[in-house]
Amino acid sequence: MECLYSRAMPPRKRRPRGHIAQLPSGSWRAVVYAGVDPLTGKQRQLRDTATTYEAAEIALTKLQRQVDEDRRTRMTAPRWRA
Repeated sequence: MECLYSRAMPPRKRRPRGHIAQLPSGSWRAVVYAGVDPLTGKQRQLRDTATTYEAAEIALTKLQRQVDEDRRTRMTAPRWRA
């Protein structure tokens, strides 16, 4: 039996989790949003540079994984009471 919702609803669009930009030197920079710093209230971004676009894509994936692991450890860390 075919699901009727698959044709009626458009695919869900995901938010971009980072971007790659070319620098004036010709290198590529991968940037990923990593949330807000709780102490300063400023946005945190992880950055990495690479010489080729393909290497920047790999760096972008690694940075996204770092952000995911950081969020996961924060959520599962036990809270200690005084």
